Amino acid sequence: SNVVLFSTKAAAGAEPKNIQVTNITDTSFSITYQTIDPVIGSVGYGTNNTLGNIGLDDRDQIMNKANQHRIHHITIRNLTPGSKYVFEISSGGTTYKNNEQLYEVTTAPTLNAQLTSLQPVKGQVTRDDGSIPIEGIAMISTPTSQIVTALLGPDGSYELPVDKLRSKDLSSWEPIT
Repeated sequence: SNVVLFSTKAAAGAEPKNIQVTNITDTSFSITYQTIDPVIGSVGYGTNNTLGNIGLDDRDQIMNKANQHRIHHITIRNLTPGSKYVFEISSGGTTYKNNEQLYEVTTAPTLNAQLTSLQPVKGQVTRDDGSIPIEGIAMISTPTSQIVTALLGPDGSYELPVDKLRSKDLSSWEPIT
């Protein structure tokens, strides 16, 4: 029931690049992408072409304020298991679709609790010169699993939960040792 309006001019470097849908669960998914210029990004989504909902970058959800980023990570939550959702990306004041069609994603089915408990993969990213990137996304997958992503923290750290890693078709837990 909340409406968020962003009044910005389309930036030349606002076009989303390397768009991926990651972290698909039975009740959520994430959209990640890059832009050349720092711009405000959001996702309009819904179960049909009228969309009706807006998702902000994960960092902006925490701060409850839209900010400009070059690396975008938007998680859509509180969804229905096994349901198709459509979305479009708003980046720098321009709306982007998938070849003039809305992007599509289907949430995963609900699975029984995983029997094994795996520790998350943790690390820290630094550049060759030892500096810490301002923004970044860490990702992990296996040849047969979905992709799991996480934003880098301000210190370049990341934590990727692998205990909920699913197969590519999302129908089962991914067995990892």
